[in-house]
Amino acid sequence: MDWDHIRVFLAIARQGQLLAAARKLGLNHATVSRRLDALEADMGTQLFVRRPAGSVLTPAGERLMQVAERLEAEVLGISEELRDIEAEVAGNVRIGAPDGLGNCFLAAALGPLVAARAGLVVELVPLPRMFSLSRREADLAIVLD
Repeated sequence: MDWDHIRVFLAIARQGQLLAAARKLGLNHATVSRRLDALEADMGTQLFVRRPAGSVLTPAGERLMQVAERLEAEVLGISEELRDIEAEVAGNVRIGAPDGLGNCFLAAALGPLVAARAGLVVELVPLPRMFSLSRREADLAIVLD
């Protein structure tokens, strides 16, 4: 079973029409129709009753809809989970802030963040009145005015 065919099936079921599903997927309506035909051939059953007003799920289509939605949820879930693993926060960040704010507030607030992200190094830099971000005296500057 081809996932693209299932994706097309879900779009048709949700949109109610092949043309609307094609627009939603950014495909030609003939491509959507061919993929539906291929899925129905793979399944050995008709999944929709095609009418001028739209497409209606058959009992087999309703059953496939339940399974397809679970598959979709699993695929989207694992995609996000893997993306989160790859998007590990790491590196050095210099935060410039006035002494009192940096020592009393930021140090305590940033502690749990740094503890949770092993690859993250946060350096608090006391800022004089004048500083330059372009010379990388800090990555982030907090100023009180």
